[in-house]
Amino acid sequence: MKQLSEDFELIKASLEKESDLIELNEDKTLVRRKVPMPESRETLGCTVYVKGFPQTATLDELEEFFSQHSEHVQAIRFRRFPKDRVFKGSVFVEFTTEEEATRFAGLSLSYNETPLVIKSKMAYFEEKNAEKTQKSQAMDTQLLEKMGRGRLLKISDFPSEGITHENLKETLKESFPVAYVDFNYESGCAWIRFREPVAEKFVEEYKEKALEIGEHKLSSFHVATEEEQSNYYKVSMKPRKPEGGRGGQRGRGGRGGRGGRSDRSSSKRSADEPAEDAEAEVKKAKEDEADN
Repeated sequence: MKQLSEDFELIKASLEKESDLIELNEDKTLVRRKVPMPESRETLGCTVYVKGFPQTATLDELEEFFSQHSEHVQAIRFRRFPKDRVFKGSVFVEFTTEEEATRFAGLSLSYNETPLVIKSKMAYFEEKNAEKTQKSQAMDTQLLEKMGRGRLLKISDFPSEGITHENLKETLKESFPVAYVDFNYESGCAWIRFREPVAEKFVEEYKEKALEIGEHKLSSFHVATEEEQSNYYKVSMKPRKPEGGRGGQRGRGGRGGRGGRSDRSSSKRSADEPAEDAEAEVKKAKEDEADN
C-alpha cells in the first residue's frame, strides 16, 4: 500500500468506496474482509493444463483469452523455466468447479491460430510421470549396455575384517579375473565386478561350496539384478573422497590394487569402468525434464 501512497486520507477515501471484498472498521483505521477467506480445498481436479502460447504473452492477454471461453476462471499460473524464469508457453488454469474444468478440458481451442494442448492437470501429471519412468528405464538400459550385463556380483556375508582387495583378487584371478572390488566392512556387503560376464558362472560354481579366502568362508552371494546393477553403476560414477586411506572401513580397488590402476593413466578410463558419456547422458536427461 505504501508503494501507492502514504497519504492516509487518500487511502481511507479510496477504501471507503463500494467493494465486495474489503471494508473499513468503525474507527476507519483498519481494513477487514467483508466475507471470510474460503476454506482450503483441493484444487487438482479444478485445474487444467494449457500449452501453446507465445513466450511473450502477458497475464492480461491470457486473462482476456480465457474469459472468452469461461466465466469461472479462478486463477492463471504461468509455468516458467527454473534457470531464467522465462515463460514456457504453458499455464495451469484453475476454475471454480471441477465440472467447469472438465468442460474446458474438452474444448478444442487455438491462440493466434496456434492449436492449444488442453488436458486436466491430473492427466498432465500422469503423462509426465510415465515419461519420467520411461526415460529412467531407457537410461538404465543404456547404462547396462555400456557397462556390460552379468559382470556384477553381490556378496552379503562379507566379514568385518581380514579380507583385502588383493587377496580376494588373487583367489579369483585364475577362473574369474576381477576388474573392481567395492566393499564396506560395516554393512557386511561387497560388490565384485568381473572383467567378463561371468557372475552367473561364479554363482553356479560356488552354489554347493563356500568361497574360501584365508580363514574366511563366503557363501551368501548372487548375480546383481538389473536394478541393483543400475543403482550401483550410478553411484560408482559419482566421485568419492578418500575415507581414511588404507586403515579406513571402506575400500575400493582398481586394476592395480587399492584404489588405483597400474596399467593406465588416472586421466583415462578402462573399458570396464563407468563411461563418461553415460554420466553425461544422465545429467542431460535431468536437465531436459526441467525444461518440459
